[in-house]
Amino acid sequence: MTTERNRIESARNGDTVALEQLLAEYKSVVLHIARSYFLSGADREDLVQEGMIGLYRAINTYDSDMRASFSTYAHSCVRNRMRDAVKRANRDKHRVLNDAVSLTQYDRDEQNAAPSPEEETIETEASGDIRRAIEQHLDDEERALLQAYLCGLSYREIAETLGKSVKSVDNALQSVKRKLRKLLNDDASAHAEI
Repeated sequence: MTTERNRIESARNGDTVALEQLLAEYKSVVLHIARSYFLSGADREDLVQEGMIGLYRAINTYDSDMRASFSTYAHSCVRNRMRDAVKRANRDKHRVLNDAVSLTQYDRDEQNAAPSPEEETIETEASGDIRRAIEQHLDDEERALLQAYLCGLSYREIAETLGKSVKSVDNALQSVKRKLRKLLNDDASAHAEI
């Protein structure tokens, strides 16, 4: 177990070998879960890709202080990502004509799609600021709740994972959201003054 935690931490810190090992090790889990879903208008590989994105997010958001093992957490993240993909596909299958754009507009949008290096730097810095604020202002339990929520776990799944009632999870997440809203608003105000 310690080895897995070390690999997760290494993968988060940019170790591509550790990341590839974890992705390869859990791909069978993704394939197994994918058998339970059907993605309208796509093939099985698209659904597996969605599951791999869920696994990647699980690696990046797992907190070893959670009561759940990484395996349990990864299963939930993969399953939720696939469920969301299926819901999006079913919701969007009738929008083709409504969302049509001219080829000229498509070309213009494609040219502007990639962010500039400056935009990427600003986004990276903002992400780091948010991560530091979470580390400084939320306690371990609040961070675990937030990570589970951001991974797409339902309140019920979070409650089961952490051994709490659904109501206490709801209350704790509302508190975390208020704290984060205040931190982000305070941070935005500070930047506006500069």
